[in-house]
Amino acid sequence: GWWPLELGFQPTAMAGGGSLYLGASDGVWTQDAEGTLEHSWSGGAVTSLHEGADGAVVAILADGGMVWRRDGGWELAAGPSGVLSATADATYVYAGTAQGEVWRWDDGAWRACAQSPYLHTNDARPQLVALASDGSTLALAHADIGPALSTDACTSWAEAAAPLEINWPEDVTEDGYRCWTTLEGAFTALAVGGEAAVVAGYDGPAVLRGEGWSHPPLKGGDYARGAGFSSRFDEDGAALLAVYGCGVTRTTDAGAHWSCAPAGITM
Repeated sequence: GWWPLELGFQPTAMAGGGSLYLGASDGVWTQDAEGTLEHSWSGGAVTSLHEGADGAVVAILADGGMVWRRDGGWELAAGPSGVLSATADATYVYAGTAQGEVWRWDDGAWRACAQSPYLHTNDARPQLVALASDGSTLALAHADIGPALSTDACTSWAEAAAPLEINWPEDVTEDGYRCWTTLEGAFTALAVGGEAAVVAGYDGPAVLRGEGWSHPPLKGGDYARGAGFSSRFDEDGAALLAVYGCGVTRTTDAGAHWSCAPAGITM
């Protein structure tokens, strides 16, 4: 079931990864399986948190720095310019930028990865809004196209564009609702696990299995704004999506089927 979490601070970001991680103006707070909340890292304001493989988590800081936890304590480093997304595995930390570049933290330094196959093509917006890793496959998504997949630590990429509808309306619709900005775009979630990949966004979820994509319908509406994926996604295929109408919808088969979560939050 669902229960309230009493906090003494205003969270700015949230991620899983074996524990619950909350970003704040004073660093990162962590809640373990027993429900204990501790101030696990204090060194700067956190703007976003990103899950990685094997329980890894990466925080992007307001001052442009990055801090991550993979196996043990936190590591801190200045990030590449314009970092928007991040992920990590047991070997590397990855960062995606507003310019469409991917960088890899390797032996204490940032090294440029191979260029995304979508960069500077088909008028795609360059911003890398999502990175995901399951430890063997790395995935990226730009604001309005993706994913591309790499199985050699970003030395090369393979195109695997999802069949999501890309919609860039005016800032405000006729009925007064504010629409997407260029940084949010069509992709609001990305995950890889084993031979499966799941993306979600303005047009709902799409699932890659085998050689092709499926685009299963969502109960309660197609508009998926946010998502949380199990840290064991490659094993249990579990994920949650925040969807207008249903509230919280879930899958336990890597996105092939979705249903409203019991006692979910209705939006």
